[in-house]
Amino acid sequence: MYYIYNNTLPKRGQRGREMKKLLAPYSRVFKNTGILLSGNVVSKLINLFTLFLTARYLGTGNFGTLVFVQTFVLIVITFVSFQPWQAIINYGTRLSQEKDKKDFKLLISYGFFLDILSAILGFILSLVFLQFFSHYFNFSEDVILYSSIYSVVILFYINGTPTALLRIYDKFKLFAFQEITTAIIKVILIAITCLLQGDLIHFVLVWVLTDIIADCLLMYFGFKEYSKRGNKFSLSFSFKEVNEKFKGIWQFVWMTNLQRTIKIIPNYLDIVMIQFLLGANTVGIYKIAKSIAATVNGLADPLYQAIYPQLAKFWSGDDKNNFFGLIKVIGLIMGVIGVVGWLGIIVVGEQVIVLAMGLEYIDAYSVLVWYFLGVILSMVGLPIAPAMLSMGLVKQHLYIVSISSVLYLIVLYFSLLNFQLAGAGIAYFIFYAIWLILYIIYFKSERKNFNEINQPN
Repeated sequence: MYYIYNNTLPKRGQRGREMKKLLAPYSRVFKNTGILLSGNVVSKLINLFTLFLTARYLGTGNFGTLVFVQTFVLIVITFVSFQPWQAIINYGTRLSQEKDKKDFKLLISYGFFLDILSAILGFILSLVFLQFFSHYFNFSEDVILYSSIYSVVILFYINGTPTALLRIYDKFKLFAFQEITTAIIKVILIAITCLLQGDLIHFVLVWVLTDIIADCLLMYFGFKEYSKRGNKFSLSFSFKEVNEKFKGIWQFVWMTNLQRTIKIIPNYLDIVMIQFLLGANTVGIYKIAKSIAATVNGLADPLYQAIYPQLAKFWSGDDKNNFFGLIKVIGLIMGVIGVVGWLGIIVVGEQVIVLAMGLEYIDAYSVLVWYFLGVILSMVGLPIAPAMLSMGLVKQHLYIVSISSVLYLIVLYFSLLNFQLAGAGIAYFIFYAIWLILYIIYFKSERKNFNEINQPN
């Protein structure tokens, strides 16, 4: 017994030290993820409760209309918004640490200009579509009215550059504060609206107000941190100078924006297709399933925010071993978390939905079981997308997203026709299976090329 004790403990201690040494280069990633996660989990749970409260009060029909209106505005935002934060992180992470901040200031001015331009264009596009084209899509008068009101949010969606600044400066606590604050304000206002027996229009106004508050807080925090470091904000810049200083930035912005636009298909067009094929009642039920899955998948959002700057640093600093090591570690951790979440849904998912929402929403369970399998695959592949962007493989990243998204739309259509609402969950699982397979195939080939280039002669 003494022999076993005396020989096992040192080995365990040695393994612990080896594990600690292995994870040491990624300590900042896990620290920032923990900070973001603390705010993200709390805000996601509060928002899920708020959604349950709204859905139960409004019923499947009105709730489905509210979801469709929000989805329309999110589609416009995603379609028009340049969201330059990825380019700012990619080009600005190193510049932010230099004494001469001239180039960094130029980059920030450029990014903020794109944010403002996107907001104005998006708002105009939304109103033009609602005024002249909505009748081609059978929008009701109520949907047009609520969508017009909700479109005001687009004018305040100027958060790409502030997001990049907070990530570059490692101010992840402010993201957590913003999310929790907004979630608390929203649940209070929704509860008051329910107590006062408000109509659908009042719920629309609450959602609009809280979205605007969230965007304004993010802008305030981002530019406050920028100013604290002695930087003076200016919109004065030259496109020519930007293109000369940051080679390929315009292509990078366009490619990442196009990639975001293509992701309208899996993120939002499912709602639109369900609305037209199955009706508003079904949209409300589907939104519940999607939101429950998003709450667990919300673990991935903080991690993405934390690892992208770190991967960019590893790649630009020629630290390729830690670069590929971080990808492997994160993929494994997220896969385990995803499987645990799915098992939890299998065991108690149906009971929770019925208890919280009533029998009216019970069909959300069958969708959720399939949908969450897709979430697991997305969590496993989480680090690959930011890794490819850090490596400058923007076009390749775009090809993968495009192929898988187009196939998803086709599969979704036929799945809904054959399996009704459950088909949406099945299609989502197939989409991420294709997405992950394509990513792994391409990324392995890039890893192989890297190893061959760096192999000693």
